Amino acid sequence: MNKNFEIRYLKRAIYILNKIYELSGYDAYLVGGAVRDFLLNRSTSDFDVAINVESVDVFKDRFFRNEFKFLRYEKSYKAFKFIDKKTGLKFEFTPMRKEFYGKGNKPKIVFTDRPEIDYKRRDFTINALYMDRNGTILDFSNGISDLYNDKLRFIGDAEKRIHEDPKRIIRAIKFSESLNLKFDKETYNAIDKYFYLVKNINKEYRFKNFKKFILNQNPIFFNLICKEGLVYKNFYLSKIQDREQLIRNFLEKNYIKFEILVTALIIKMEITKMEVFLDFIGFTNKEILKIKSLVNFYISSEDFLDILVKILGKYGIDTLYDLYDVLNFIRFVWGLSDEESEKIDKLAKIIHNIERGLIPTSINEVDINGEDLMKIGFKGAQIGEILNELFEATLFGEKNENEHLINLAEISYKEIRR
Repeated sequence: MNKNFEIRYLKRAIYILNKIYELSGYDAYLVGGAVRDFLLNRSTSDFDVAINVESVDVFKDRFFRNEFKFLRYEKSYKAFKFIDKKTGLKFEFTPMRKEFYGKGNKPKIVFTDRPEIDYKRRDFTINALYMDRNGTILDFSNGISDLYNDKLRFIGDAEKRIHEDPKRIIRAIKFSESLNLKFDKETYNAIDKYFYLVKNINKEYRFKNFKKFILNQNPIFFNLICKEGLVYKNFYLSKIQDREQLIRNFLEKNYIKFEILVTALIIKMEITKMEVFLDFIGFTNKEILKIKSLVNFYISSEDFLDILVKILGKYGIDTLYDLYDVLNFIRFVWGLSDEESEKIDKLAKIIHNIERGLIPTSINEVDINGEDLMKIGFKGAQIGEILNELFEATLFGEKNENEHLINLAEISYKEIRR
């Protein structure tokens, strides 16, 4: 989007500020991301507006009822969110306030009509820029200077701000990445010191953001989890950072599920505290079990054919596809040993034959049953064992036909009887 497009939206936003003043007699201010993005000439479709709490009644006026579509009301902060029907822009109107933090992370609030008080509750100086109804920018914390000097800095004491809300650590990493900003010394030291607090943030929020950091190979995030003891620094540097472009190239050209990527990273970084690491990222228990299984299948010294039979019998063909994707990703980025190359070739052949309908995908699809085997003479546990053997045989070329499988079973029975 070009700057003219932005200015057109900005004019609409300033018109709304003036309309609030006209209807209520109270000033309102654009604040945060919209002002920051305007200064950076970045496109935006969300506008946060700081208002006087006494002006909330303006939203009952015909102007707002006609030109805005109501989205939601946040009762605790008396905040309204609308979509502007004319432009499609999202506007969130929030009364200015002062916040007081106690033991919990939810602050007590006192409303104010002064932006020079409201700004102190905001997290970073670059997000505490206000624009009034005349288009004048108010900067109470040198945010403009920080923005133009590529600096990310907390408002107030960095350690205190993190303790108030540990999500600010994640927000700091996000802004650093998206805006290409560097932490000032106090901010970096506080994040480094209290990074462990992010484990207290709900899993959904962690997972949503950590997933992006991992996909983008965010160096700040990886260095922090190394210091947290979740990943060995040397393995990260040699196995991930040195292969950054190869990983990026693969992800740009191929779709793989996120858990496949993480499985490969666990294998190559030799992460031993697997469950702790996956829980920290925010995976569910079900997803953790799946990734652990894939890692164990990969590193197992068991006969690979037995592993594939086990996967098909217990987990199904989707897990077979997942294991192939893990091997294929590792082959592209790090290369495979001769043994691993043989494994992926076998796996590819089996998947190909399954897709063509040439071989069964489970023991239940093998064209022989327990009754057939009992007629031959098999009993008890022998039946399960010979079924597994016949299933395995079909994976590598034996016909899945009843008469043929009975012949194979009879041969096996004669060998047992000797």
